[in-house]
Amino acid sequence: MKITEYRDIAAMILDLLMITDLIATSRTCRIMRELGQEVIRRRFRHILEPFVGNHLPRFLSALRHGNGLITGSSVRAMMGYSNSSDLRDLNIVVPYTGFDILHKTIEHTLEYTSISKVAHPAIAASIGIFRKYVSNHQIITLSASHKDQNILHIILNAPTTADMLFMTAGRLCYFYPNFYHTGIAIQSHSGNLVPYDKKLGCAGEVTDEFEMQRDMSFLNRTCNDLCPTFWHHIQEKNWRLSVDWNVEDSVTNVFHDIDVEWRLNRECTNSECPHCFTVMSQNFECAGASNLKYGIVNQQCHRPFLVPIPVKDGIDSPPTLDDLDINYWVKQMSRMTGSKETFHGSILVVKQTRHVPNLIVNMTKQDQLVANFLISSALHYHILTDA
Repeated sequence: MKITEYRDIAAMILDLLMITDLIATSRTCRIMRELGQEVIRRRFRHILEPFVGNHLPRFLSALRHGNGLITGSSVRAMMGYSNSSDLRDLNIVVPYTGFDILHKTIEHTLEYTSISKVAHPAIAASIGIFRKYVSNHQIITLSASHKDQNILHIILNAPTTADMLFMTAGRLCYFYPNFYHTGIAIQSHSGNLVPYDKKLGCAGEVTDEFEMQRDMSFLNRTCNDLCPTFWHHIQEKNWRLSVDWNVEDSVTNVFHDIDVEWRLNRECTNSECPHCFTVMSQNFECAGASNLKYGIVNQQCHRPFLVPIPVKDGIDSPPTLDDLDINYWVKQMSRMTGSKETFHGSILVVKQTRHVPNLIVNMTKQDQLVANFLISSALHYHILTDA
């Protein structure tokens, strides 16, 4: 039996596959490659045409020109996790400089009407400019990053791991692929802000595709590298998976020469994990130190991000630097860069006494301001760099 004789049946079967299986199957032979590409293009059109009508080429041109990305339920539909006919909205994210391009296209070309400039409070902090548009019951949202901030900050501040995904016209990328493939979605710090009777992304929604988890307690063991409080770097490829069907619209440029870090949550509630906040709160009762983590990006030092670092278990006396559980985030920097001596992109500031060697004491607010001033000055005069 030749595939060409049953092309429609073969295409229907391919369209039932997840995008990863569809791509793999299309690489088996020339006929399957042609058929697979046809199915992928058709799926892509079926997802977008209800929102853009016959303006798909002009919309994709604006998306490329504005360096925009599509995110949300449309990407899950492209992956094969949901039915494109059930889509309620189209979510677009762009860099700050690309906002006007997409805004004009949506209003003037697609003839949508702007109805809101206010983003959902749970994710508003990561968005610089926001618009919500409507046309014939179809909704498009457009979110721009803050000025001089990477677009991926919006993606990685999504309410669940199942929402940390995006696509271009030729490739898609999703984070936490192991969770995706096992049908698990973990709620993030922004998902914690979604009221129980409301919905944002997959947060607050009951789906057939994903089992929602508020934390890592379902592991029934310590979190290890999956601890939601651990920082990760965008260049760690094991935390993301990309699938492409058109190299001309690759997502490679999105990851080129950027320095973005993220973590799922500010607290771990898995009682089996040594970084569980209840375990750490007991250690805070010892004389620890409030430390500063500075994200150094483009040789500019922004406001300090305060990270209280706990003392290791069993330490009852005033701690030294060796007694701090700096694996809470500092060793994450070392693991990311492969460096054992320096931590690129972050600076740990501690306060020691003049009379007792190595003794760590709490920093005051004035200490924090002075440290921030000194590091900002060092960056300004190129004494410190982000290299």
